[in-house]
Amino acid sequence: MKKIWKFLSSMKFAVALLILLAAACALSSLVEQGLTREAYAARYGESMANVLLALQVNDAYHSIWFIALSGFLCLNLILCSVIRFPFFLRRYRREKTAGCRAIGLWGAWVCHLGILLLIAGFALGQMTLRETTVWGIPGDTRRMEETGLDITIDDFRTETREDASVAQYVTDITVTDPATGKTEKASVSVNWPAEVGGFHLYQNNTGPAARAVVTRNGSETQRKTLLPQQSMAESVLGLEDRPEYAFYFAGIRTMREEGQEDRTLYLYDLYKNGILEQSYYFFGEGSVEIGEDRITFTPETFTLLVAREDRFAPLAFIGGVITLAGLAMAFYLQPKKKETYHAER
Repeated sequence: MKKIWKFLSSMKFAVALLILLAAACALSSLVEQGLTREAYAARYGESMANVLLALQVNDAYHSIWFIALSGFLCLNLILCSVIRFPFFLRRYRREKTAGCRAIGLWGAWVCHLGILLLIAGFALGQMTLRETTVWGIPGDTRRMEETGLDITIDDFRTETREDASVAQYVTDITVTDPATGKTEKASVSVNWPAEVGGFHLYQNNTGPAARAVVTRNGSETQRKTLLPQQSMAESVLGLEDRPEYAFYFAGIRTMREEGQEDRTLYLYDLYKNGILEQSYYFFGEGSVEIGEDRITFTPETFTLLVAREDRFAPLAFIGGVITLAGLAMAFYLQPKKKETYHAER
C-alpha cells in the first residue's frame, strides 16, 4: 500500500499526467468541439466520427477521461503537499533558528497549493459551465435560453485606428427580464465583457448578414435576419403566404475591378418546391417581386455574443495568484543568512 501511495505522490506520476493532459488539450484543439454526429461524419467519415464520439473527443473537457486525469493530478498534488508538509515545516524551523531568511522554503509548497486550486477551479468550472449564444443585427430581440433574458441589439459598431485598422468591436444591448420587466443597458466589446443576470457576455464574432423584409401593398408582413451559408433556420426565408417559395442567402463575393474600389456582391437563391428556380445578385440593397409580395434584402453586419456563467472562475483566479506567489517565493526569497552590521563609533 505504501508503494501505491508513494507512486501516486511521485514527481514521475505528476509529469506523466501533465504530458497526457497536454496531449489531450492539443487533440481537442484539432477537433472542433460540440458538433453533431452528422457534422463529424461529413468532415472525417463515418468510422472516424464513431471513434471521436466513443472517446468523447467531441466534448473533451467534459469527458470521463479528462475528468479522471484532472482528478488524479489533484490527488497527486494533495498527497505531495500533505506528505511534504512536515518536511518543509522542520526545515523552515531549522533555517529560521540558524538566523536565515527561510520564508522562501515554502515556495514550492505554496506553488503546489496554487496549482491544485487552479486545476480544481478550471475542472469544476468546466463541469458546471452554463453557456449560450445570441446573434443578430441592430433592432433584433432574441431570447438567451440559458439565462431566460431577452437581448435587444441596439447598435453594433466597429471602432478603427488612424491607419483604418480595426481597434474594437462594440455591441450596445438592452437586457430585459420578462419575469419582472426590468431592463438594463450595457456595452459588450472584445476583452471587455458585460455582466448581466449573473452571466458574463462576451463579443465573440461578427460578419455579413442580410435583413429580409416582405411587404404587400406597402405593409410589412414578414421580417427576418439571414446569415450566409449557416444552418437552414438562419439562412432561409420561407414565405409564409407562399410556402412553395423560399429564399436562401447563398453568401457574398468580393468583386475587384482595376482602378476601382472593391465591391461586395450579395447572392440569393430562390427555390420553388425545393428546386432552384433563379439566383439573384445585388450590390447592396435589392428587391424581388413574387406576385403581390415584394421581398427587400438589405446588407447588414451581425454580431455574435456568448453568455457564460462560470461559478468557479474566482477559485481558478485565486489559484493562479497563489501559484505566482509560490514561484516568486521560491526564486527570490531563498534562505539567506541574516547579516549583522556594527556601527562604528
